[in-house]
Amino acid sequence: MAKRAKRPVEAMSRTIVVPRDVLATLQPEADARGITVNALCRQLLGAVADDRLVGALLDG
Repeated sequence: MAKRAKRPVEAMSRTIVVPRDVLATLQPEADARGITVNALCRQLLGAVADDRLVGALLDG
């Protein structure tokens, strides 16, 4: 069986494991934006990295 071609986002990505309960919590936000929960996670992580918010979020 041949492997499927990678989508553009997969070609530049790495896989992370997100607990199902976290995905379930984020699902309504994704639905409200008309995107998948995976796309929402990518957007959130991108915004945190771009705006250098890790310290602000984790350190209070």
